[in-house]
Amino acid sequence: EERGFFFAMPWKQKDLRLNEVQRAPQLARGAQLRVRGASAEEDYTRPPDYLKESELIELMDGHGIGTDASIPTHVQNIVDRRYCQVCGPGDDGSAGKPIPTEQQIYNMRRKDPHARIEMPASRHMVPSGLGLALICGVEKLDKELCEPGVRSFMERQVAQIADGSASQQDVLSQNLDLFKTKFLAFRDNIGQLEPLFRPKARGGGSYR
Repeated sequence: EERGFFFAMPWKQKDLRLNEVQRAPQLARGAQLRVRGASAEEDYTRPPDYLKESELIELMDGHGIGTDASIPTHVQNIVDRRYCQVCGPGDDGSAGKPIPTEQQIYNMRRKDPHARIEMPASRHMVPSGLGLALICGVEKLDKELCEPGVRSFMERQVAQIADGSASQQDVLSQNLDLFKTKFLAFRDNIGQLEPLFRPKARGGGSYR
């Protein structure tokens, strides 16, 4: 059975409103209906747009990652590190037009105070080649680091320190032991990542 893109992007189902149905007409058994016409339409499926910034924040909140104050910082960090770019709505799976940063808008205003700056209706997180290479490499060496469970567990431990149900030293020691093991395994296999970060040559090779 083909599950389509909902299997990988279940949050898109809400936008399509597939569970909303129009009210059926009142019919009685044996009633006759007049056929007013018939038509056949041909169409094709289209890839969904990239993850919205608001959807990313909703997913982070759902997994217990970050707080209302820290989540915007986490999102901005992955943009500043060039793992992804914030763009407007795309078409047929392609990325939309990059949305200017606050600094870029400021520079545009200084150059032309009357410049018209159009802001799109939605903001989408479009991964860069560097971001794709990084996530592919990390997943290859330690898939657990790519899942939300690790960060979510750490957030819960911090909350336990705050409410006094766990000691700071115990949490610190446990996490240092965990990530030291992961670091050593990463270091011993770092050579497997090198091909992913090679400059892309004529459409092949790496993500860059």
